[in-house]
Amino acid sequence: MKIDVVLPWVNGEDPVWIKKKEKYKDRAGETKIVMSKAQLNGSEKYRDSGTLKYALRSIAKFAPWVNQIYLVTDHQIPDWFKNDNPLVTIVNHEDFIPHEWLPTFSSNPIILNSFRIKNLSEHFILFNDDMILNKKISPEDFFSEQGLPVDIGIYSVIPSFEDFSHLILNNMIVINKYFSKWAGIKANFFGFFNFKYGSNLVRTILALPWHGVTGFYNPHMPIAYLKSSFQEVWQKENSWLSETSSHRFRESTDLTDWVVRYWQLQSGKFKAGSTKFGKYYLQDQTEQIVVDLEQSSHKVICINDTPMTKDGVIDQKVSEALEAKLSINLVFEK
Repeated sequence: MKIDVVLPWVNGEDPVWIKKKEKYKDRAGETKIVMSKAQLNGSEKYRDSGTLKYALRSIAKFAPWVNQIYLVTDHQIPDWFKNDNPLVTIVNHEDFIPHEWLPTFSSNPIILNSFRIKNLSEHFILFNDDMILNKKISPEDFFSEQGLPVDIGIYSVIPSFEDFSHLILNNMIVINKYFSKWAGIKANFFGFFNFKYGSNLVRTILALPWHGVTGFYNPHMPIAYLKSSFQEVWQKENSWLSETSSHRFRESTDLTDWVVRYWQLQSGKFKAGSTKFGKYYLQDQTEQIVVDLEQSSHKVICINDTPMTKDGVIDQKVSEALEAKLSINLVFEK
């Protein structure tokens, strides 16, 4: 099967982009709204930590079977990027997002409409620019031989310590509207009760007494998606998804692409993967990141920029470790 990669990216320091963002921010009355919306659109959502080059290199090196990488931007091309190459295609927002919803400065409309990208394969993987492949992987790490996404079907509860929790709850409202918990379990019993989950199975067991689906465990790793799953959710929830897509900035009433992931899980359209597949790090966990890169401890690592990190710049030691591991100049680089 053809498997593509969709990778959204933004350079929050681009003066042209900043000017446009400030124009619409003022128009939206951003400075007058509740603090939660400001937190949902913090500066860390737009910072470029310099990891994009290594994310692309890692895909080319450790997943040469990828058919096409779609780099989604708002007319922003890195200085080092060579546009004329067979592996990476630049896709601008207006190439796939309906005109009435542009410009947008929220990842929700961008990813929720990504299934509209021209020539995108039925099977694709959603990456972030802070996700680095750390060793050789196979297509079976993301899709089964039958074409089902490989994912982690662990029930959990929705955390309530950040404003993003509103968005997760919105996703769950959709899931509970169309699915019952036990129907989903019966559709793929070993997808939810699998030895690959280890001690995380406790999460599912503790969630069983609740009548509805309380939430899912979110590993913050690349996500295997079916384009048809997006189409199915859009068919069912066109109004809510359209409303989300019309928001130029994140709002607490939004849905996210996780609603599609949850849809795949609760409908049984997945194969159980391992919770040890990848490792999530905060950007300032320098020593742990370097060791993982040097020892190839996990197949994927995420070097995440959050409000807790200082300035959104990865440590010099991490940069050196990435360069040492991925010191290859590929066809998409000048």
